Amino acid sequence: MTLKWRHDNNTPVSVTIQNPLLPPAEGDSSFGESLKLTGIPWLNRHGRLCHGTIKIDRGLLKIDGSAAAGDITTIPDHITEIIMPGYIDTHVHFRQPGQEYKEGIGNGCLAALAGGVTTVIDMPNTIPPTCTFAVLDEKRRLWQKLGRVGWGLFLGCNGCEQIPTPASLGIDPAGIAALKVFMARSGSCAAVSEPEILACLILNWPKIAVHAEDETLFPADTAGLDHSSRRPRAAVISALQILATSLELAQRQLGRVPECRLILLHASTCEELHWVRRMKDLGYDVRAETCPHYLHFTAEDQIKNGAQIQVNPPLRDATDQQALWQALADGTIDFVSSDHAPHAPTEKASANPPSGIPGIEKMWPLMALAAESGRISWRRALDLAAQNAAECYAMRDRGVIADGARADLVVLRRTSYKDVDMPRKVVTKAGYDAYRHLVLPWDVERVLIAGKTVWEQATSRAVPLAEEVYAVQSSC
Repeated sequence: MTLKWRHDNNTPVSVTIQNPLLPPAEGDSSFGESLKLTGIPWLNRHGRLCHGTIKIDRGLLKIDGSAAAGDITTIPDHITEIIMPGYIDTHVHFRQPGQEYKEGIGNGCLAALAGGVTTVIDMPNTIPPTCTFAVLDEKRRLWQKLGRVGWGLFLGCNGCEQIPTPASLGIDPAGIAALKVFMARSGSCAAVSEPEILACLILNWPKIAVHAEDETLFPADTAGLDHSSRRPRAAVISALQILATSLELAQRQLGRVPECRLILLHASTCEELHWVRRMKDLGYDVRAETCPHYLHFTAEDQIKNGAQIQVNPPLRDATDQQALWQALADGTIDFVSSDHAPHAPTEKASANPPSGIPGIEKMWPLMALAAESGRISWRRALDLAAQNAAECYAMRDRGVIADGARADLVVLRRTSYKDVDMPRKVVTKAGYDAYRHLVLPWDVERVLIAGKTVWEQATSRAVPLAEEVYAVQSSC
């Protein structure tokens, strides 16, 4: 099938698509064998605007085009559509198994596609927590059945009664994204905050992702306290000190810098940014993630908006927010993930609301807003949306538009006043868009996974096409 239309500047566009929005035939593992995209520009891995043809052969890209000289600062006004690599969101809570009523894998994937996200990594604090081989295996079967985007799984570290190692759990670290450590209890995942235990984990696991709040600094009596006071900044500072000590203990035992990659999740404070810079300068393999809610909300906003934007760790102040934007621009922050954490509307409206913000269905539009407004470059937008996450979590051939890369692509469309008058339906079961106050200059028009069109704004349907990132044998 060949689709033809014209941009506002009367430039012809031709897109040849084989069986758009149709699932592959049973047993068919040949993704997007016959597809060309012409007439729509794209950004290459260096942030340069390219024109020509993107060819897709069995789910992989072949580029036939030319790139403009130098990185672009703004996308010219006459360009109304542009192709980007699929967003890689490495921090989601789809709540399955155990709490499907909050989201579920299937609905979470549809929300991901609406935001231009083609790969996700799901967190382990489900019911039961994904902390053993058996639970991990069962969760993997759920994802194989229900997934609609590329996916990977974290393994949770459930407390410290027995220090988990790959050998003791019978788990190959190459088959998971990382070991997730909570320094403050999350659901049924117990906290770990002892430096000696953390050092042992660092010595045994190649990648560890950390929620850095030391729960021993949380006040015992929380009556009358707001959310930020229940989880004070001091808990973050203490957690950072513990992590530094843990890295030093591991280094002392090894006699060299440990090879373990430590990923600091949802950074929200100036202190975390200083810590990341210092650890990187000392030679430790440290990566840092932040989330859109810390970039677009402060603690003052929560006073006005209430529980809808209550989150863990809490929202911070304007000084922290300004430092985060600077860290996005200078490379201190490596990628931006949604920490998509939906709850049922009745739960958020209760007297004791849970923490969590839904955000996955706005990821590429929010990143495009940051670039379009000049707060970061388009080159940095590509790094933060996909390229750095793919490198950090060992996702080969994802996150870029280049020869031989997977054809996980997103077509962004420039928005107009009509889009403001016709807001998009909310997909997540949380039932609200936390970023509805923002005017977003770009929206997601179409999503392709391995060369197949799997989602279009016009239909908002998702095709059942997905694969595990860390599968031994990839389907593509």
